[in-house]
Amino acid sequence: MTGDLFISYYGDDFTGSTDVMEALTTGGVETVLFTSIPGEKQLEKFKHCRAVGLAGISRSQTPEWMSEHLPAIFSWLWTLDARFCHYKTCSTFDSSPQKAPSAVPGNRPGNVQSETDSSCGRGSPASALHLFRKFVRGLPG
Repeated sequence: MTGDLFISYYGDDFTGSTDVMEALTTGGVETVLFTSIPGEKQLEKFKHCRAVGLAGISRSQTPEWMSEHLPAIFSWLWTLDARFCHYKTCSTFDSSPQKAPSAVPGNRPGNVQSETDSSCGRGSPASALHLFRKFVRGLPG
């Protein structure tokens, strides 16, 4: 990217990911949304965008799947060197039997954002946010 990236984000489902894209675009932030991690050539085509999103499927997956797949996604987001890195969840925190107490909103570094939408159905966002928080804590600096 150009080094002027405002935000990178991951949405735990396609609908939530497009909601973020719509909000950013409506606010004047040119945004691109991918459904898989793009290659450098594909990313280069959108270097003018100030927001890059990745629509995921973690909302419908198990905590074990999240542990296996989300760290690589979070690492990729971080390599984009955006000012903000956002994890968009689409479920209530009480929808998972594997709730992570450390995934409480407000208990994260200042440049890491998370959001929940209680109108959505099932899922395991606490597990995913726990992984996101763990990833961010392990970053240098």
